[in-house]
Amino acid sequence: MQQRLPSILTLRALRATANSGSFSAAAEQLGVTQGAVAQKVRQFEAEIGFKLFERWARGLRPTSACKIYLAEIEPALERIGEATAVLSTNHQTSANQVTVSTTPSIASRWLIPKLSSFYVHHADIVITIDASEKLRRFTGPDAIDIALRWGGTPSEDLDAKPILSNLLIAVASPALVKSTLPNVANLANLTLINDGHHFWRKWSTTFAVDLPSIPLDFGQTNHAIDAAINGLGIALVPFMLVDEILKTGKLVRALPKEYDLQTDIQFYLMTKAQNQRAAVQTVCQWVLDQA
Repeated sequence: MQQRLPSILTLRALRATANSGSFSAAAEQLGVTQGAVAQKVRQFEAEIGFKLFERWARGLRPTSACKIYLAEIEPALERIGEATAVLSTNHQTSANQVTVSTTPSIASRWLIPKLSSFYVHHADIVITIDASEKLRRFTGPDAIDIALRWGGTPSEDLDAKPILSNLLIAVASPALVKSTLPNVANLANLTLINDGHHFWRKWSTTFAVDLPSIPLDFGQTNHAIDAAINGLGIALVPFMLVDEILKTGKLVRALPKEYDLQTDIQFYLMTKAQNQRAAVQTVCQWVLDQA
């Protein structure tokens, strides 16, 4: 029959007693009672059939057999301790790591600039941002915890909260529009800039204003905003993505507010409907507060 292995508590009691020379000192080192240590050692001695410690007037001294045994198991105890520490650390990191999937423009223009305020109060949580146009799943390998996207797909498994409207405004470099007030006449003098959604066409239909030129097309909203900042023309982009840039003066309104285009596309916070970790709930609430 396979010999029964001693427990980790027994092995730690043996090692502590051998190192300290007494049950009382070993108990203090391990944070248990003296009786518990003595019981573990005596039970093990009874199982193997011989003594591992010599009783001296000034304490206990490990026998040669005990010393050889402890030398053999010491590397294993160290490895178990190290592996347990890694397991605990990895679990803590996993529990406090939240993966957010969103578009590059939302990540760089809206989410990342706000993160410093999050970490002031939640330094224990790590937010990992996957900035890509590619949609990712909430289950399976490389699953995400939160998605911040334009448009939400109803699903029994997902909770989709509309948190911001997609209000589009026309912006340009202040060097292009000079010091004049926002005016529709700017359209005739400046190049128009589209992102991948081609909103200028909808703007033209909504306000019954013919476009004086064919807009330049940029695949990502980020690129359209950068093009406007660098003086290429007027970009029609979500207000939420340029709000902070307008405050810095790098962009200004090129058209009056009455020509802002309100679309039916909304900005959604999406998560799994059930069994969310505490860290995920914290990040969700923070996003809602920011919105």
